[in-house]
Amino acid sequence: MKIDYENARVISKTVDFEGETEDGKGFTITANWNDWDDWTVDDFSWHDEEGDEAEEEQIKQTFMEEMT
Repeated sequence: MKIDYENARVISKTVDFEGETEDGKGFTITANWNDWDDWTVDDFSWHDEEGDEAEEEQIKQTFMEEMT
């Protein structure tokens, strides 16, 4: 049997991106990338101090704009 480990293809991955707003609120974006849909945000969480929904949506939108 032979397995070609050197030429493997990544077709999907899940990544946590840490960030912070201008006023110091920390957050984590959990996003998935695959070779057919590109990036999607799977989860968003605030660390200690929470922001509002509008702020969360703005962060997600900025992430998607920067990743595509």
